[in-house]
Amino acid sequence: MPPGGGTDGIVRLGEELPTRVGDCRVRLRTLPPDHARTGTWFVEFVAGGARTTLVLSDGSDRTEGDPASDARRAAVALDGSYLYGVVTDGTVRVRRIECRSDPGRDRAVCTAVPVGRLRSVLALVAWRVRTDTAVCDAAFDALRRAVEPLARARLDHRLEDPAFADRLRDSLRAAGPAPDEVALGADERAALASQASCLFVDALVAGRDGQPTVADGVTGERSRSAWSALAARVRHRVDDPLFDPAETPLADAALRPPPSAPEPAFAAAVDAVEATLSALDGSALSRSASTLARLFERLVPVDRRWRWGQVYTPTAVARLLADWAVGGDVTATARVTAAAGATAADAKADSGSVDVVLDPACGTGRLLRAAVESCRDRGESPPAVYGRDVFALPAALATRSLPDGVTAEIAAGDFFDCVPAAADAEDRSRRNGSDGPTRDAASDDPTPPDPLPLADAVLVNPPYTRREALDDDYVAFVRRAIASGETVDRTAGLASYFIRHAASFLRDGGRMGVVVGSSWLDADYGAGLKSFLLDTFRIRGVVGAPRHHLVDTADVNAVLLLLERTDDARERDDGLVSFVRLRAPPATFLDGDDVLATLLDGDAAGDAAAGEGDGSADSHGIPDAEVVRRRQSTLRQAAAGDGRARACGGETGQWGRYVRAPRVYWTVAERCGDRLVDFHDLDAAGWARLSYGTRSGAPDFFYLPNPHHDVAVDGDALRVVPRDGTGLSEPRRLPRRYWMHATDDAERGRTDRPDGWRPNYLLKRTTGVDRLRFDVDDLDLGTQLRYVLRFPEARDDLDPAARAYVEWGERHDVTDCPHCRRAKSFPAYCSGKRWYDITGQLTRGSLLPNKDVHATHAYWAPSTPLWVHQSLYGIDAADPPLLAALVNSTLGLFLLELAGRVSLGEGALDLMTGDHRSVPVPDPRTVDVAARDRLVGRFETVASRPIGSVFEECGARRRAHVSLDGVRADRRALDEAVMGDLLGLSAAVQAEVYRGLVGLVDDRLTKAARGR
Repeated sequence: MPPGGGTDGIVRLGEELPTRVGDCRVRLRTLPPDHARTGTWFVEFVAGGARTTLVLSDGSDRTEGDPASDARRAAVALDGSYLYGVVTDGTVRVRRIECRSDPGRDRAVCTAVPVGRLRSVLALVAWRVRTDTAVCDAAFDALRRAVEPLARARLDHRLEDPAFADRLRDSLRAAGPAPDEVALGADERAALASQASCLFVDALVAGRDGQPTVADGVTGERSRSAWSALAARVRHRVDDPLFDPAETPLADAALRPPPSAPEPAFAAAVDAVEATLSALDGSALSRSASTLARLFERLVPVDRRWRWGQVYTPTAVARLLADWAVGGDVTATARVTAAAGATAADAKADSGSVDVVLDPACGTGRLLRAAVESCRDRGESPPAVYGRDVFALPAALATRSLPDGVTAEIAAGDFFDCVPAAADAEDRSRRNGSDGPTRDAASDDPTPPDPLPLADAVLVNPPYTRREALDDDYVAFVRRAIASGETVDRTAGLASYFIRHAASFLRDGGRMGVVVGSSWLDADYGAGLKSFLLDTFRIRGVVGAPRHHLVDTADVNAVLLLLERTDDARERDDGLVSFVRLRAPPATFLDGDDVLATLLDGDAAGDAAAGEGDGSADSHGIPDAEVVRRRQSTLRQAAAGDGRARACGGETGQWGRYVRAPRVYWTVAERCGDRLVDFHDLDAAGWARLSYGTRSGAPDFFYLPNPHHDVAVDGDALRVVPRDGTGLSEPRRLPRRYWMHATDDAERGRTDRPDGWRPNYLLKRTTGVDRLRFDVDDLDLGTQLRYVLRFPEARDDLDPAARAYVEWGERHDVTDCPHCRRAKSFPAYCSGKRWYDITGQLTRGSLLPNKDVHATHAYWAPSTPLWVHQSLYGIDAADPPLLAALVNSTLGLFLLELAGRVSLGEGALDLMTGDHRSVPVPDPRTVDVAARDRLVGRFETVASRPIGSVFEECGARRRAHVSLDGVRADRRALDEAVMGDLLGLSAAVQAEVYRGLVGLVDDRLTKAARGR
């Protein structure tokens, strides 16, 4: 450690150092002991994919040597550093290196600036970093676009050779047993040419350092021969199989010229090379990852992304996860002390050594690199890293992305071929919860086991592959490959298997950080995964970002899952699970010091009531973060039940509510949860029943009009008229018993027909419906409304017109029909011999909520009950107007919003049948006559006018702008009757309900818009 003045200086520097200047992140970095110099500190600037380092030397109480010279030598030796300076007596002097070999040409950036004014100096550095980054990125992109047509021409030429085409397919094919046919059509070739052009950029950058300019000798020449010479120089300067055309087929397209191409294309490529080299020479940035690695994910063909779920982890999310998984309990003070150069080893010893890190789906290596950088930034030696990816190219990029001196074993391979190498059979059996190892050399699977060591930390962003995208044979292989694989829900995607298998590679006490789609929090298939997590780990946290994407390239919403392996059941059950809501972009939380660890480390005593009260917990002063904590034993008990909350605030097996719900939800639960019920309870009492909409199996047969037939009412008959040549051979008149029904008590008096018959109206969609209370006469037949046909008779008893229509449905070739586009005929989609009788599948209701909700929340209340399509639900109730008033109140809509799922990225709220039946509602059975009349009267006022979106009804587009005065007057009157008179909630709590609903809807729609 430097003498006292030096230690004080670096502590002061650490106190004054801002964490962000504009969009440039600033941090005090320490180096591993074998790289660190006593009294030398490193201030790192990170912007986008680039970084530079300011090297500072302690000039206080120095008795020997020149601190400025020491700092300069360290800067010259450090990649990505062109600034150095001296800290003396509370001041900072900084100089800029103009020529690494000539100190006399260095220029002063600042002289004797007080540490307290450090921000102004750093702002200049940050501006330069951002400028250099933008210039280099623009040059890289221009070079990639200039090289791409040459790479495409070379690729087209080489693919004429079947042997080369086979080599290329083999290099692109997924490792492991899964069948994977590699297409090489026009779209695939375009993507490969883009990748090849990025490969050239990488080779150029990798081979430029310390050597003459690669373009020397071709100045003034812009021919094919000039490009050939230039490409050869680039190729020969990089000693890496990735850039060797003999080893990597894609390098052949990148680094060898095509036999022919327009001369302007060669000229543009040579010009772009020179411009790129000029940009690189004018900066001193260290690229954090290769150009190809950064662009690879965008270049993956859509069909392969769907098949393999190739979605890569953003840099900020990778670093957040790595800081928690490998960071241990190193405190901010320990880091500053370690930066002084003497106690880095002690800090590591205090935090617990992380020697091995595994990413079983490593892609281009972002998580592994983040783990290495996290350790190095704390002054620790980097861990050994292991990675597997089913594709060879990203695995090679992952290896290249790691800094020098890191022990790494990264290879192409299927993770389900891997077994824990360090665990003996007995230990593997215990860890996996099975009778023996899941894979061994005697296995029937043809691929031998791939051994991997047990890890201190596992970081993984498993493939976003849904079950329907997986081959049945591959699923069978995976279920055999992992312990208890046969117990995994068969509808689960690949991520569930990854998490289970990865657990067997984690040491007891080790940490696992997972980036995973959020659907498992609420979906039925997630129940088995939750049970596995509860029985295997101390679940430290589930982190969501309702307003921002954690993975911005996936069509699903993601969460971070933070786990610690422990075999101690009591430790698991006593642990607090932190459900964290991040209300700012993930990069924002990199400004703090191990933010995730701070958010998760709730005080056991202080948060003991986290399962009670308002459910909120201390976020330890971290802005834009909210925390709800639950005992793991509480979650276990909820999972052991039927998974639903019996009333508002009740513990639930659907964990999405813990991540999404604002604090007012838990306030409402505490104050009036015992006066709320859900549709399960009302159904059990015989008061109300919610049913899924009609699933016909053949809408183009049962619903009229449709693309095949138009209709016209002809007295009591319905005239069915063929259209477009795909329907009946001639018009037919269907008698009324097939398209109408006799009214029941619920409809009696609501039909203008003297005989009491009414058409079989089916509500197809609510788009365009503008009032909660509407009549069928207000709807458009053919878009919003259809006639539904019922044939409740044996075939021989059918009217001739009806029989002809049924026979048309059986003859119609749906596979060749441009309207149907089905793989099977109408009868194949319907059950029973009387496939044409839909009577038993029809769903009707007096209240009609949508299955998918965007910005307008409504329980539609038609003037007469309607049958509904499967895009809606039907609710029958003992008192429909009263129930309509309760569920259409803002509290009812708020509770509806929280019951839905936002696992997809399009912004829609998805309400499955079980979700909707679990929506809490004020118990209508306890409402007296006077309150009932008041509620219904106020509801009818709201229902008779055009209904607006949540934002229009509540008078604000943003949560912060909501006020009681801004709420529409008639809605405010209804809500006061429900929330105030009926439930006794104060005006302040009611205002928070409005803010909560607006905030939830705004979050998911804003998040979806950012994704688009």
